[in-house]
Amino acid sequence: MQIRVIFAGITGLRKKRLIEPLAKWCAREKGLPDDLNNVETRKFIRIFDLEEEIIKRQKIQDVPTFLDSGRIAQRMKWNNTFDMILKEIEDEQPEVVFLAMHFTYQRGVPFSLIDLGKIEKFKPSIIITLADDCYHIWKEIREREKKKANRKLPETEGYSVLDISREDRSRHRSRSTEYR
Repeated sequence: MQIRVIFAGITGLRKKRLIEPLAKWCAREKGLPDDLNNVETRKFIRIFDLEEEIIKRQKIQDVPTFLDSGRIAQRMKWNNTFDMILKEIEDEQPEVVFLAMHFTYQRGVPFSLIDLGKIEKFKPSIIITLADDCYHIWKEIREREKKKANRKLPETEGYSVLDISREDRSRHRSRSTEYR
């Protein structure tokens, strides 16, 4: 049985840092080393952080640089990276895959780069929405962008609600497709 989990959440959550301990626990429960780079462990479980993968695979400086590029370029990089991840999963066939990602981004106005067809190809077993205190998120965003972020606290609160709402719609659409 293959398990595919999407961990969705807004920026500032450091999603990968939250799910790595879970992945290590899963490996130990399977009797494997909890080193996620171990060859045998990688055959069992993989973690992908979509935004980290975009930075690495598309050779972009950082997330703010990605967000400052135009929508067409963003969508192309998002789609290319997601395709690379899907190919890697197909080639390696791990039993468990954790995919951390944002459903909504914000630069001035909220927007989404999600291609629901690609999400359906990933075949999520479950979508988990991660949430945190908006004050903590605001602080994380400001630190990450080194004072570049002009987002005010009320925008951060609204962004949190919007991201959860978009995740709910994606989850609803995914339920309409049976995965076997």
